[in-house]
Amino acid sequence: MSKEEEYAMPKEQALKWKERRQMGHRRFVGLYGFFFLGGPVFSYKLWRYSQGSGSFLNDVVLWPAMAVIAGGCFGHWLWRFNEAAFAATPVEAYKDDAGS
Repeated sequence: MSKEEEYAMPKEQALKWKERRQMGHRRFVGLYGFFFLGGPVFSYKLWRYSQGSGSFLNDVVLWPAMAVIAGGCFGHWLWRFNEAAFAATPVEAYKDDAGS
């Protein structure tokens, strides 16, 4: 097996791909944390505070911040879970059956 056959892409391209994956991971975790838990919890707690129940610090600051952190933790776990599932999948599962 020659060196060209051993590697799917040149080293420069692999480094760019690694950098993109890391950037995608940060974006996924941040957006997942904000949109999955942070936004809905913030909207609900702000609505509750506007109705006159609760305190500003507890309802508008602490709950949404904790929700964003919890959503980010879940997003990080989900990213790692998907990466592990992708790595565990045999290469034959991704081959085209049509033979193109």
